[in-house]
Amino acid sequence: MKHSMKPDVRDILKNFFNVDIFWNFHHVASDYIPPHHRLSIHAPTFCENDELHFGVFREGKLLGAGHIVESQFLEAGLTMNQLREFREFLASVFFAEDSRPGVFHQLIKLANAVHEIKRDHAQIIDWAGIYFKESYISKKLHSTDLILGPFWGAATEHVRIPLNRGMCGLALSEERVVNVPDVRQDSRHIACSLSTRSELVVPLYDRDGKAVAELDLDSNTLNAFTPKIEAEIKQRCLQLPINLG
Repeated sequence: MKHSMKPDVRDILKNFFNVDIFWNFHHVASDYIPPHHRLSIHAPTFCENDELHFGVFREGKLLGAGHIVESQFLEAGLTMNQLREFREFLASVFFAEDSRPGVFHQLIKLANAVHEIKRDHAQIIDWAGIYFKESYISKKLHSTDLILGPFWGAATEHVRIPLNRGMCGLALSEERVVNVPDVRQDSRHIACSLSTRSELVVPLYDRDGKAVAELDLDSNTLNAFTPKIEAEIKQRCLQLPINLG
């Protein structure tokens, strides 16, 4: 049986696993999830009919369920730990609490664009992710929290950050680029990893010129983001597809 997916969705697997395999996902906000998929909330990963089924969660909430063809997954030499990491990644994509048309593919495109930035600066960028203002992504107008969107790198517990905390909060509250050459010398830094030494945060704007998100980059290298690299990343941020409609 042949399966078809939009190119940007296929790119996610290639970028994440470095291999081309089929996967499918049901978003709870827009699609029906069969009962056996719902059971994955108790058994996050299980096998059935040559498929690996998994549930995806954020803050204890089931966001959706999906499956990967088991034979392709195993033939590619992938591990269950990689599948768990993939679930964490999907949770960062499927966190919107509404079902606006086009949001899914916009987030996928955004995830691929962030991956390209990380890939092109692989020698210094160890973690790259997008934080959205919750008031923008889920229309909770009174919220001042930042919500983690698509990211590449180790899973983090900082999926929600108050706007008045950390470098991410500083960048969006003051709507300016924050470049920290040594995070250990700045008490405002929120440590996602003890290995992080420097951080760059660049505000992102919607079509109306409002700062609604940001690109957060962490490096295990001291003073990684030179003025030249900062300027290049700022320029590329202008092309990031953040308008979610």
